[in-house]
Amino acid sequence: HHGKEVAIGCLSLPEVSFKTDFRFLYPFKYERPWLSTKIDESVCVYVGYPGLEQEWLQQETLRGQPSNPRSVPNVIYFIRRFLPKGQDRADGDNLFVYSWDEFITLSAVVVRALNKQFESYNLVIKPHPSNSLELIRGAMATVEDLDSFSVTEEPMYYWLGKADFCVSLYSTAFFPFVKSKVPTVVLKTSTQQYIEDWPVLQNLYSQLSGYCENLNNIGKCIE
Repeated sequence: HHGKEVAIGCLSLPEVSFKTDFRFLYPFKYERPWLSTKIDESVCVYVGYPGLEQEWLQQETLRGQPSNPRSVPNVIYFIRRFLPKGQDRADGDNLFVYSWDEFITLSAVVVRALNKQFESYNLVIKPHPSNSLELIRGAMATVEDLDSFSVTEEPMYYWLGKADFCVSLYSTAFFPFVKSKVPTVVLKTSTQQYIEDWPVLQNLYSQLSGYCENLNNIGKCIE
């Protein structure tokens, strides 16, 4: 991904051998890794992240919805990293990391809205790479009125053509699903507000038809 520590970590893996003339692929064009590291700018090349790449989003191959709706729909819930219960946010934690209480509150709102909309559904949790799967399972087990759920370890593209509905906290992972015409609701959280203060992404989310600015209106957004 685009974190500087990830870039350096890849270069230091003992089992990986790079040629001296390798080109380091860096997926997020607004980062400048050579400003804070010893990476030579000349060995870097910019490549786009599929979730934000216009050419990728225009590919017809992403239109993977099944022609016959499932009797029990698959609902994909895209989440982010959150802290264990009782753990305070550290100075180094930013708005991309939710507190336990914030995550539970958001998830409870999502579940209540889904229960009203669907008589039955399969809730599939799509973790962020930084999530602890054990922590997710423990947290979701405390959400009221949630009968069952699963946590997928498959890549998001595995679910293209298998997803019937998506709900997402701040993420870029759901964009291929939007392009695939899977109904998607995006919740405006504290993270989302932080992102929208950045002009580059200011209008990327708010223009989505399923953008839910007020959690009290999530039911209407899902309808």
